[in-house]
Amino acid sequence: MSEIIEYTPAVVNVNGATATERKLSVVTNASHEATMALTNQSGKVGKVARQHAATMGWIGICDAAARGNFKPVAEYIAARTGKACVISSKAAFESLADQFESQVLNAKNSKNGGYTTTKAGIQKPSAALSLALELKAFAVETIARAQRIAEQRAEERRARRALESN
Repeated sequence: MSEIIEYTPAVVNVNGATATERKLSVVTNASHEATMALTNQSGKVGKVARQHAATMGWIGICDAAARGNFKPVAEYIAARTGKACVISSKAAFESLADQFESQVLNAKNSKNGGYTTTKAGIQKPSAALSLALELKAFAVETIARAQRIAEQRAEERRARRALESN
């Protein structure tokens, strides 16, 4: 038995004055598959594709967290820190920002105050402080977005129930 599959025509619009602008206009609106394939490219197209893929990944992490699947969040944190990460409940997920704030304070209370001095004499945040600040920002943004997604889903469920009851 053979299946007949029909696809609609694939139409991709491009905008821009230069060739690079036209390419970038496609990348910013590309499908997940095309974006992932373009991440290996060099130059501006590859850079934008990698940024787009990272954003899509973060949105996927937030979506999973909104459903109560905290494994992608834990995997991201473990990959960034190189340490095991356990998120056993929603409360543990929602307290991630506080955990990273404690790491920020630990880095600032270290011998160097959380900063290193360059050869030019300029102070910059140490690697530990930079990572703790980045992960705290990641946690705050991820928690906020996951909560918004969960609220939207709850509102959609309420609206569906209201329609079904009428």
